[in-house]
Amino acid sequence: MGIKFKSSKKSFKKKLRLTAPFICMGVVAVVILGILILPNKLEIAGRCNNLGIGGGSFFSEGCSKSFDEIIFVVGDTANTPKPSLNYPDYIKLAYSNSENGGIYAMSVSKPSKSPRAIPLDDENEDISTSVDKYIDNMSATQNGADYLEAIRTAAGFAEDKERTLIYVIGSGLSDKGLLNFADDKLLLDDRKTEEIIDQVVEKIDRPNELKGITIFWDGIGKAVLPQEDLPANSSDKIKQIYSGIIGQLKGLKKSGNSIIIKDKGSVTGVSASTNTRVKISQFPHEKIDINITFGEEETTVFQFKGGENAFVDETSTVAKIQELTSLMQKYPNAEATITIYVSRGRTCRSTPDEELIHSRIERVKNAFIGVDSSRVNVKSGGFGPEQECGNDGQFLGEEIARKNRKVEITIKEK
Repeated sequence: MGIKFKSSKKSFKKKLRLTAPFICMGVVAVVILGILILPNKLEIAGRCNNLGIGGGSFFSEGCSKSFDEIIFVVGDTANTPKPSLNYPDYIKLAYSNSENGGIYAMSVSKPSKSPRAIPLDDENEDISTSVDKYIDNMSATQNGADYLEAIRTAAGFAEDKERTLIYVIGSGLSDKGLLNFADDKLLLDDRKTEEIIDQVVEKIDRPNELKGITIFWDGIGKAVLPQEDLPANSSDKIKQIYSGIIGQLKGLKKSGNSIIIKDKGSVTGVSASTNTRVKISQFPHEKIDINITFGEEETTVFQFKGGENAFVDETSTVAKIQELTSLMQKYPNAEATITIYVSRGRTCRSTPDEELIHSRIERVKNAFIGVDSSRVNVKSGGFGPEQECGNDGQFLGEEIARKNRKVEITIKEK
């Protein structure tokens, strides 16, 4: 007599009917979690990759690599981007919040001074907010900038180089130290990049002093207002020089991956403005030294109405002043000297009308809006040099008098 097995087909269907709602709910929950979490995880991964410290994992709150110490090297001089953070979440993602570590900042204006800790004591304040406030309130302690020395100082300060991130903010245009773009005219001469790199590295007696350090650079090779952007070839040369020097100081055979470069404008929220805190030499240009005279030829620019401090052609004169203002803003170390001359007039007067001259001086000086008044010197030249009155005291004509009613402008860097 054979053994009969009871079919389990009906019981399976019954169990399926009972569990199906729970399975569906689980699938829906997974889909919802994916919709809510995945975009954020992808965004975090993208930011971590941009920072060069790995994309992290699905279960991780941060990046694949984190740091015990983050040291900000801040370019806070006239030729560098305003030191405001362009990466609000990068700090949180990269910082491991180690008990022995911390977040620090230092200025390129005094590169030998050790980094100072940024206080993060306020538990109610976001880390990036605290750092943003601290860096934004930094000010240059002396003239000039030395990015390379500042980076080396930051690296020497690090407790564990493998766990340290140096975050550089600025153009890299140093005007002192081993890498002097101003006095040595590194962007103007024909020396090859490799030659410049070797000459700098030869002067450094601590090989591999940057080995293990991660360096992220925001704004390298980028100038901001009041300066014009550097040409692409100059910007590329700056990047190559720093990559080569830092690469050799890291002991790398290839310098292409010695620093992680984030170009200005490629990060959301980057500022294109600057806080002018110190006077430094400009990069790269010969010092400006120009002379302009208005009035010797037929022109209505800078010509005053007779006996008044009003311009004959207000529109053209104001337009010319705005043009000169832009030039002064482009060269923040330049100073302008404006000399106003007058004619003797049909009465052939023997002494200038000082009150009228003073009012005209004030009219010109006040027209230079946006330029520090200490940089614009407007003065009287008295009567113009042309002989407009004869020995008998008779007026010799308007054509000669017009040449005496001139304005001379000199714009020159110290």
